[in-house]
Amino acid sequence: MKFTFSVKKALVMAMAAAAVFAVSVPVYAASKKKEISVVHFKVNTKEIFDGDTDRIEEDELSTDMVNIKDDAPYSLEKLEFANGGPWKMGQEKTVYATLEINDTDSYRFASGWSDSNIKIDDGSSYVASKSASRKNQYTLKVSLKLKGVVNDLDVPDDLHWSGKTGKWDKVTGAEYYEVKLLRDSKAVGTYKTKKTTFDLYHGMKKEGDYTFQVRAINKTAKINGDWSDESNDLWISDSKKYTGNEKLKDDLSPEEETRTVPTGDGPSGTLSPNGKIATQGWIQDQAGWRYLEDGSAVSNSWRYIDDNWYYMDGKGYMVAGWLNDGTGYFYMNPVSDGYKGAMKTGWVLDNEKWYYMNPVSDGTRGKMMTGYQMINGRWYFFDPTNGELWTSRMTPDGRWAGTDGTL
Repeated sequence: MKFTFSVKKALVMAMAAAAVFAVSVPVYAASKKKEISVVHFKVNTKEIFDGDTDRIEEDELSTDMVNIKDDAPYSLEKLEFANGGPWKMGQEKTVYATLEINDTDSYRFASGWSDSNIKIDDGSSYVASKSASRKNQYTLKVSLKLKGVVNDLDVPDDLHWSGKTGKWDKVTGAEYYEVKLLRDSKAVGTYKTKKTTFDLYHGMKKEGDYTFQVRAINKTAKINGDWSDESNDLWISDSKKYTGNEKLKDDLSPEEETRTVPTGDGPSGTLSPNGKIATQGWIQDQAGWRYLEDGSAVSNSWRYIDDNWYYMDGKGYMVAGWLNDGTGYFYMNPVSDGYKGAMKTGWVLDNEKWYYMNPVSDGTRGKMMTGYQMINGRWYFFDPTNGELWTSRMTPDGRWAGTDGTL
């Protein structure tokens, strides 16, 4: 009996030890996962704006522009623009890069991230700023603000007369053109236009041989192209010279042109050359930013301006932060980063709570999502009332939302 009792006791102790070992193995294994606290990127955006294009759409983003180092234990799963596309030549543009751990049994991302943890091995001169946030221990979202790409503008070609109107070929990347009128090879006036034609008759006030030159301008990229050669001659006799009775056809004469005054707090303000408020564009006063159309402030309306959506409230001021326009909630960028007031899409972190704003152009782009949502192949649940991401709790149908919100 004593022997039998000892055997049973030994068996019980062995089984208990095995159970303890079985439970402790996953914990031990998890504690042995190597934490990745630094990620490495390669950036090359210098050559993306060539002679054939002056803008890049979001679906044209590729690993030729932004990539990770070859032997990284993580993969680059997604590249996207922070505020949608396109990316125009000369503009700064923020790109989101989503990284995923390759071997989740061996690696995980660290929890604390700053710009010093993001290394740009190649192309650091193209990056203005960088940051990162961990979505979960296996997913990291990196934000790279890329500097405006500046390339040379071609010289306008095929200058010719059509009556008294100068014409030329379009230059890729030109925001507008400067047109110089010459009489007997001496300049008599310089004008600006966004078109590739310009009625120059209003400058032909004396008899002579008239020619013109054109150069392309990209104000955003701060590029002034080279002047073209002179066009062919157009003889204007004394009886055919401009007398002031003919109507100027182009709508961008020097008197009508406006200039943009950049600021660090929001959109650009628009002033006329004499310093008076213009009738079109952004203006700022002590209460905030307003947007004028034909001299009147837009109110209670959305406007798509410079590739971003903005909303002006009932008093005509641009909204920043949360917005309810009557159809749902939207999040308008509250940060003074040059895009203040622009509608946000995708993941939004506000007061330590995560929200998801519809990134799809389906008529509800930017609207706060609620309920069950599949994002990048994973299910999440957002509060039906306030849109907050549920974490570490049970969903209404009994599914568990983890610490990162994944179900």
